Amino acid sequence: EGKKRRCIGRKPCTDFKVGKVYTGTVVYVKPKLGIFIDIGCHSDAFCHISRIADDFVDTITEYKVGDVLENKVRLVDINRRKKKITASLQSDDKIDQEEQSNENWKKRQMERNAKMEKKRQYSGSNPSNFGDDMRQRNTGTGAYYDNQEETKSVNNQDEQEQQQDEELPIIVDPENMTPMELKRARKLQRRAERRKQKELTGIA
Repeated sequence: EGKKRRCIGRKPCTDFKVGKVYTGTVVYVKPKLGIFIDIGCHSDAFCHISRIADDFVDTITEYKVGDVLENKVRLVDINRRKKKITASLQSDDKIDQEEQSNENWKKRQMERNAKMEKKRQYSGSNPSNFGDDMRQRNTGTGAYYDNQEETKSVNNQDEQEQQQDEELPIIVDPENMTPMELKRARKLQRRAERRKQKELTGIA
């Protein structure tokens, strides 16, 4: 008890190299996703269904658990930080295509991470800016305060315009009004009548 578990006889990811071919045993099959292969590493190598064969494969039926792949597992990518190994069972004719696909995938990941970082900075969720944002809110300075003031100004302007509309005499002229103007005039008329009734009776 208290001792760390050690994988005796297994090698770390650093002992494997991208582009080299290894022998492995199928340990798990997901027919619509891919297969996991034991190549003697602490982490099993994963082969996506798109790299199972040179031709298109809709469902994996060629391989089953326990199959030994003799000198057939070519490593496409090794993520040492996440301890993830990506493999391929395609022929050597597909090497260039695999490398291009892998580079495109890494590029998409970098772009996605950059967008997420940019979004976090805009939303103010960046921990390094959190203190500044709180100080700006407390002292009434910065972009947060400016946005709040702008919102208040717009709301006050809308309330003033609404009050002015309600104080003006309401004219309903179906012949000279557009449908939208007529609808608004009738709405204001009903509102004025309800207000007058409330003032007289005290009942809303």
